[in-house]
Amino acid sequence: MEDHRLAAMREEWFRGKRVCDVGCNDGLFSLSLARAFSPRSMLCVDIDADLVERGRGKLEALRRHAAREAREAIEKGEEDEEGGSLADAGETLGGVEFRHANAVDFTFGVEKYDAILLLSVTKWIHLNWGDDGLKKVFQKCRDALTPGGCLVVEPQPWKSYKSSLRKRVFGQKLLPPECVERYRDIKLRPRDFAAHLLGPEGGFESSETLRVGGASDDGFDRDILRFVKATGDDG
Repeated sequence: MEDHRLAAMREEWFRGKRVCDVGCNDGLFSLSLARAFSPRSMLCVDIDADLVERGRGKLEALRRHAAREAREAIEKGEEDEEGGSLADAGETLGGVEFRHANAVDFTFGVEKYDAILLLSVTKWIHLNWGDDGLKKVFQKCRDALTPGGCLVVEPQPWKSYKSSLRKRVFGQKLLPPECVERYRDIKLRPRDFAAHLLGPEGGFESSETLRVGGASDDGFDRDILRFVKATGDDG
């Protein structure tokens, strides 16, 4: 399993950390990251119940594969390249959970996270719940982070919003008519996300660009931004 965005991430943000992937889709990136960086725990959240079930299926398949590799290694008396047991992969996947939830209404609970991911999901929140809904999600993520924790955001470009409103599935529009009105009312465009998140309302201390998107025709070559919560901020 591979995801090109993984190359933009750094191991120290995730290894042994508590991670949440909001808008995880079918879990491809979440599971790629879990296998690569071994977070302490990883909560994967998506509004689409079918995608969550697909993610759970992939997770179970990877757990079975890791268990089989570990058994074979024990039988052969082998160790992996870094000297540890292949069972480590199974232990990492044991801390992964998929949950069906709407990001706008989702309650993180009392547990704080060291890293939260919002990858290619902001457009869908924006079109369905407007500026207020997206700002609410940003604030929830900030409050759920530990001091010094990071929010990794991959915004979809503004030009893709209109094409999503036009998109049809089996002859029916993908999005309900009210999304057109929300689109017209949007003031916080993707180019403004950094200024908002670093401003008084957003509350993040610093940011960096992890990956600069190119001029890809398919729209999937996008900027990835990382925002850091102040170390003294425990709200």
